Amino acid sequence: MFDESSLPAIDRLSMNDRKILFQPEIRGILSGTKPAAFEDWHGTIQDLQGIRNCLSSIGIDALVTPHIIMNRETVAKRIADEPELARLAGWQDGDSVDRLAEKFEALGTASENDVLRGFLVGFPASAILGFQRKEVLEKQGVQTSPTEFFNPKFSDRNPSAVIDEEGRARLAALAAEYANLPRLKWERGPDRPTAEAVDALLDSHREDISDLYQRLWNLSTSDADALAWRKTVAIKDRNGGNLCEFSTFGKDGDKAPDVLALQEKARNAKSPI
Repeated sequence: MFDESSLPAIDRLSMNDRKILFQPEIRGILSGTKPAAFEDWHGTIQDLQGIRNCLSSIGIDALVTPHIIMNRETVAKRIADEPELARLAGWQDGDSVDRLAEKFEALGTASENDVLRGFLVGFPASAILGFQRKEVLEKQGVQTSPTEFFNPKFSDRNPSAVIDEEGRARLAALAAEYANLPRLKWERGPDRPTAEAVDALLDSHREDISDLYQRLWNLSTSDADALAWRKTVAIKDRNGGNLCEFSTFGKDGDKAPDVLALQEKARNAKSPI
């Protein structure tokens, strides 16, 4: 009679669990590029112990719960390399690495500690701290999405902004430029320009938007620049798989040393499966 236990650990997994292991987000954990993944592998693990056994068989000490897969070695290295950021994330001297995952699961929603979330999924410190500052400004009533400056209803949607006649005229000019972009029909929602057209318009006006942030909310130049140059960065593996996405802040925030280092690491890393 066939003895299933003689099969390699990965072959004993269900198709569902094998599919999860081959998701780019999980391959990033296996290659050591990112410490953990959760929520974004688009499926529910059926056999937690089977996944643990499979990862152990390829030399990875992993915490596996219904909601998290975490490479303990990678988390421990990040704590050692970035202790101040780890403490901001909730780690305390003497904690086990699993304690961070336990704290995350206990939160209920990731937004209760975005530093912890970013630390576990491997976002660069510059992006994590920029996002943390963005959240503070947002709670103060600042509009933190730079594309909102193209909205013709900007004044109505941002009551905390102090808008004089010059500011009103500049906002109207931005809204007019957006309105003149070629629009495409979309299957869902109203007709609108392509994302590429909006990005090009935004790039041409980031200095103007930074100045408007300073004018309308009296922000410092550094805070205004951080929001005006907010960009989305995707980290791709050597196969083009999307390991993670995050926002960067400030002029050349997308070219910060820790962002470039993570991109390089992802391109060169090899997953054992």
